[in-house]
Amino acid sequence: MENDEMKIKKNVPVQLVCGFHSVCAALKSGRVESLYISETKNNKQLKIAKNLAVKLNVDIQECSVDKLSEMTSIKGHQGFVAKVFPPKVLSLEKFLENQPDTRPPLIMLDRIQDPRNFGSIIRTASALGAGGVLYTKNGSSKLTASVSKVASGGLESLPIMSVNNLVRTVEKLKSRGYWILAGDPEGDVILGSQEFPNPIVLIVGGEGTGIRRLVLNSCDFRVRISLQPRNEIASLNASVATGILLHEIIVKRKDRAKAMDNKFR
Repeated sequence: MENDEMKIKKNVPVQLVCGFHSVCAALKSGRVESLYISETKNNKQLKIAKNLAVKLNVDIQECSVDKLSEMTSIKGHQGFVAKVFPPKVLSLEKFLENQPDTRPPLIMLDRIQDPRNFGSIIRTASALGAGGVLYTKNGSSKLTASVSKVASGGLESLPIMSVNNLVRTVEKLKSRGYWILAGDPEGDVILGSQEFPNPIVLIVGGEGTGIRRLVLNSCDFRVRISLQPRNEIASLNASVATGILLHEIIVKRKDRAKAMDNKFR
């Protein structure tokens, strides 16, 4: 057991997911190589995870809570850790080809460094029906066990890919018909004041730094969330802002589709 754990820790990049929901989602997707569970666990969640692993012929090992925490470097693993095969590396062309015909909004992240924010954005994007998440390869959080825990299965249900150059990626997306929307606290468009064209890419900047100037200059719209002027809070957490912006985009899109549907009945 000890040797196996050391091998896991030396893998680069580390491919671990943790937490009950994330582990079960990884099992269902067929990505799990080995399942590690707390030796003190004995509940309904344990039976569900074990049954999935047995059906898929996945190796199951029991170990202490401390060992699981050591493997993942976090304590919030809930007693479930999985070593997974790395996800398929997609080209941008393949990423876009795999989008549904409805072409839902895409999320692009410019150097989100906090794993909790990264995981939360992935979870929100998956829950609201985004088409996928693109993030900068350099200067961003990696897809760690912490990210997978917060994403709560979102890593398995949403296409996610890293890109080397955001500006070049934006230009390629524009050539495929996408409009580029920047979430910018100093944007000239107030969220909710107008509808946005479709399909759209929402760019969100990193904690404390925002979207880089060159990336901002390549955007079609710069939109801000209206905050109360009397409040001392001048900005929102990156994941919270992403959720508000994405929800507005998707709701307005659904309302417009519903109105068109009613118009032609």
